[in-house]
Amino acid sequence: MKLIYIRYNKHYPHKLEELIQKYKSKGEIISKGVTSGKKLLKKEIKEIESFVKEKNIEKLYIVNLDEMEISKLLHLGIKIEIISEEKPKNISNKLKIMFELLKELSKRELHTKKDFEFFKDLIDSKTTKTTFLNYLNDLKAIFPDLIKTYRIEDGEVFKFEDGMNFIKEIFQKEENLEEITILLTNLTDDLIQDLSKETQKFIKSNKNFIIYKNRPFEKLEDNFIFVEFKRAILEKRYIDIKGYGIKAEIEGYKKEDYEKVIPLKMVFMENNWYLAGVVKFNDKNIVRFFRLNFVDDFEVKEKFSSKLIKKEYLEFLENFETPFTLYGVEFKKAKIKVLGEKIIPYFELKNHFPKQNKISKNENELILEIGYTQPLEVLPIIKKWLPNIEILESENDELQTLLIEDLEKSLSFYKK
Repeated sequence: MKLIYIRYNKHYPHKLEELIQKYKSKGEIISKGVTSGKKLLKKEIKEIESFVKEKNIEKLYIVNLDEMEISKLLHLGIKIEIISEEKPKNISNKLKIMFELLKELSKRELHTKKDFEFFKDLIDSKTTKTTFLNYLNDLKAIFPDLIKTYRIEDGEVFKFEDGMNFIKEIFQKEENLEEITILLTNLTDDLIQDLSKETQKFIKSNKNFIIYKNRPFEKLEDNFIFVEFKRAILEKRYIDIKGYGIKAEIEGYKKEDYEKVIPLKMVFMENNWYLAGVVKFNDKNIVRFFRLNFVDDFEVKEKFSSKLIKKEYLEFLENFETPFTLYGVEFKKAKIKVLGEKIIPYFELKNHFPKQNKISKNENELILEIGYTQPLEVLPIIKKWLPNIEILESENDELQTLLIEDLEKSLSFYKK
């Protein structure tokens, strides 16, 4: 017997009927609404195992699954074939169009009516004025401080303010070194070939001496969640988050549900994507961060009033230190000692801790005062620099106690 296991995005249930009609001739159909993209969750694997056993399946077709995920089902001992419904995304073409528009904006203003023919030639003859306006508004959203607009009688005009000086201004400001490195890693030779000769020369001369390295970005299991959370923020809609927690099944770990989360911003920090949202906790509203890959399911709900987004929420997002900084919690103080003349400069040139201030220094040790809202903000950093860091003081010795517990647990792995 042949089984067709159709995985479909549960947020688009209307597509299921189309898939059923398309594949019903192949065999018996079982459908599953998912939000995990093309990855198999453990509960899905168990369901498939029971289907195969109960129905004596000889061949299994799975619609919408990553090819690599087949390895999780090899123990079934049957033939498995993946059927992909994903159409090739013409991302490169869209990027090309966006860049062409940017190049054009660097030369002149773009009029939504007068320059529509130029855009039609760039896309195709059937494109609409709305598409043209959407592209320009997308660019404005990406470069809000650089692209300005003003209205005239028969349309809207987009202009690239100070476009010619933008790159030079970044390079000339020492405090923007991080922006320089990110810019250089994104401006390939292909992208800069149409800029002015003087600007090309300026970029390439700097590109010769900078290499930007960082930890790998966390890949989102389902890009749909990013798109929908963005929509909720822009349209000011509540989000119900269901089953939030670490993806791995941990004994005794209970996932949580959050109703009517007020979405504030998408936050990219420590190479992971988070949603910053307002939730109710102990009868108080707090800001917390939801790591996107830890969300099992969600639903974008009705609109809320912009009055619910208070100034103090946005001020917190401007000043928080780490993903573990707690909203509305006063910073506790601690003192640490950095040991070793070769290690001290690392802490003088860069603030590794929230609220880091130097108290004293001699040749072999540096005393720092640091702040934290919970131990998780600072303990990972302290562990990273052991044995060259000593905790001198913390509230009720909580940092010392937790560090000792973790070290003893770690050492127990190596005791024979």
